[in-house]
Amino acid sequence: MHLLRCLVVPYDNLALASALRSPVFACSNEHLTLLAGSGHPNHWRERLAKLATTLPEHHPLARAHHLIERWSRVADTIPLHDLLDRIYSEGNVIARYVSSSPSHLQIRVQSNLRRFLQLALEVDHGRYPSLSRFLNRVPLLADEDRYALADLTSSNRSHVHIMTIHAVKGLEKPVVFLVDAMRNYRGRNAGLQTLIDWPVESARPRHLHLIGKNEDLDSTSRQILDRTSAAAQRKETNLLYVALTRAKHALFISACEPGRRTSRGWYHYIEKRIKLMMADNNRALSGLDIRLTADHAGGGVVIEQGVAPAALDRLDLPGEPADEVIDPALAKPLKHDQGSALISPSTVGKLQNTDIAEPAGPVGPAHVRGIVIHRMLRLLTSNIDRTSVEEHLHFEFQDTLSKLSFGTYWREACAVIGHPEFKPFFDPREYEEARNEMPILFRHKGKNVYSAVDRLVIRKNEICILDYKTHDVRYEEAVATADTFYGQMHLYATGIRKLWPTHKLLVLLLFTALPTIVDISTAIESEKDCTTALSDTPP
Repeated sequence: MHLLRCLVVPYDNLALASALRSPVFACSNEHLTLLAGSGHPNHWRERLAKLATTLPEHHPLARAHHLIERWSRVADTIPLHDLLDRIYSEGNVIARYVSSSPSHLQIRVQSNLRRFLQLALEVDHGRYPSLSRFLNRVPLLADEDRYALADLTSSNRSHVHIMTIHAVKGLEKPVVFLVDAMRNYRGRNAGLQTLIDWPVESARPRHLHLIGKNEDLDSTSRQILDRTSAAAQRKETNLLYVALTRAKHALFISACEPGRRTSRGWYHYIEKRIKLMMADNNRALSGLDIRLTADHAGGGVVIEQGVAPAALDRLDLPGEPADEVIDPALAKPLKHDQGSALISPSTVGKLQNTDIAEPAGPVGPAHVRGIVIHRMLRLLTSNIDRTSVEEHLHFEFQDTLSKLSFGTYWREACAVIGHPEFKPFFDPREYEEARNEMPILFRHKGKNVYSAVDRLVIRKNEICILDYKTHDVRYEEAVATADTFYGQMHLYATGIRKLWPTHKLLVLLLFTALPTIVDISTAIESEKDCTTALSDTPP
């Protein structure tokens, strides 16, 4: 995040310092001290540029300057996901973070970095979100995760909070439930166990033992095991104390009998001491009222001290009105504004039958095939060399596709780009400009229409709308089914005409499996106003 912020705000010294200390550049404190002591100018980005000219090329500061400047030049010219992909590749981000992480965290670090890359496609559905918007969006996602924890300190809201015992330290609530108190979290290790005797003040462990059955232990291992068990018991007792002291008025302890009579956990620990108290004739001196109960759920023990509240079915929390009057108007059904519906052209059927299609079923192989080939065609038409594109896509879909499927889709996408008849649409010398997955949003007959055109080719007096169809069909089937996409392409044409009203429109369906192009421009042009592309009757 600090590295990306450097690309947006080049004079953020703190962000630059944090980025330099990250594993991406691995600058040490001595390197930052050298940068801080290099004098004017005041901004570290300018100091870095000046200092890099005096350092060897392999120096971490020189490498950082070279990469940051390279990424800054393209930050506003390429899609966010492509920018992050370039940073990951050129900066060797994943390998550097993994190598600097402890072995037990390396898999988690690698997963988090991949997830961060996927976020770039999820913000605004990957429709060219700006880098600044992405940086603003990510903290909001984090805030959603922190909301529940932040709300725990609110005393004027009546909620049920499910928390770990560690998280509830320092908090108190009127009613607390300690559940699943018979679960035994200890003694589950099978086979060999590792015993480490490593005092806090020591630089290295004093003992490292692999132990098996208790009867096979030597005296030294048994002593270490006893000390380890005692330390674990102290931690568990302290944790139980925290759990038992969080309730202001009522504490409920519940559990399920384990299938195997091994250990009954905290519940047995508490139950044993309650029975000792009940056997003590002087228990009344403690001020506790202890009695057994029985109900439909089974027996239990009730321990009370002081005067019980009049009722525990409802606790009026501070700041919460006892009887809140609800406006009757709020109980009325909301009137749905059909004009505010968002229509996607891909859900519109034939021109002759334009009812909104039913939602798609579960994601299947054909859907995955479409996603992968669309992604391949997008990157193959970017400025990235083909070898890098293939390596990146193989990494991106390694958990989704087999090598055989990936190779089949890759050859299909490359055949489309290299087809001699498709040169006018993929050769930059044949047009003025081309845009992949161009988003369009417009109003049509009182409805919002939003989608993205797979590829838009712009010439001097002509606009070409190219829509990829990844259906595995024969040529006759492609021609026969072209009319099923008239409604979708009509809406595309309507939106594009609003942007380029004087240009001639060329509307094409590119079937990637053949590959072949079906030109439906004549049918589209015959209905220029697209009056039948959307029904006048709300769906």
